[in-house]
Amino acid sequence: MRRLFNIAFVLLFCSSVQAQDIPYIHSVDQYLNNGLIINPAYAGSREAMSTTLMHRSQWLGFEGAPVSQILASHSPLKNEKIGLGIMFDNFSIPSVQYNSLYFNYAYRMWLGSSRLSLGFKGGGYVFKETLKDLNLKDPVATDPAFVPRSGFAPNFGAGAYLYNNKYFVGLAVPFFMSKSDSTKAKFDLGSYHYVLTAGYLFDFGPNFKFKPVTLIDYNKYFVSYQFASHFILLNDALWLGTAYKSNKDLTFMLEVQINAALKIGYAYDHSFSEISKFSNGSHEIMIRYELKYKANVDDSPFYF
Repeated sequence: MRRLFNIAFVLLFCSSVQAQDIPYIHSVDQYLNNGLIINPAYAGSREAMSTTLMHRSQWLGFEGAPVSQILASHSPLKNEKIGLGIMFDNFSIPSVQYNSLYFNYAYRMWLGSSRLSLGFKGGGYVFKETLKDLNLKDPVATDPAFVPRSGFAPNFGAGAYLYNNKYFVGLAVPFFMSKSDSTKAKFDLGSYHYVLTAGYLFDFGPNFKFKPVTLIDYNKYFVSYQFASHFILLNDALWLGTAYKSNKDLTFMLEVQINAALKIGYAYDHSFSEISKFSNGSHEIMIRYELKYKANVDDSPFYF
């Protein structure tokens, strides 16, 4: 039975790669610590050189479950209107390997006490599908769904991000290109995902803050969402969070701000969908290190 699910997942993943380069946006729980995952306009918004490393083991106990790593770094330039960032990620399941690299650019301007950032990213991914771990009934079959392939697929994205110390609102089209075969890639407005993120900070004093956030992904074929609540305690040292996703995942998050530069986090997903019969949940760890350039960073949206 698990092998059947393996084959189904491989085929589903391969078809999603061909349709849209967007497999990881919905799975990452601690995306607020690495906004480049969704929106290139996030580059430079921490007012520091911010570097984040994330590892996620999806559906632990499920044979052939996805494993991914994401490394991202971004910073404002000496000209504070410009923010630059770079992001690398690795996504793998048996017989499928996916590595992407994107460069991010943001132009930032003040709007009263808030900042508006307009961002663009470009890059792509290298993919390799060997399908060698599939136990086919007819190994010599010529079904194109089981033919090994590899290549490079370019892609681009853009977004806008409005923020200050109390709130943020972001809107992005993470990927413009569809049918991500390097020889057939094209722009298809009908396949675009429009991703809205928003959050607000309720400050009740140094030892208690409350931060609700949401993520809504609209596509003409479906709408998916995440709603999360974060409780910030003990003079901002301890961050506790929960989230619910439209795919019936319930998430629990624990993050610790070790000092002004270093933050670590852990997230656990429990699924209430059919996958829970085969999985013990998903686990995600995060490490973020920030090098701030100036002592006074009051204009930095520390909580976002």
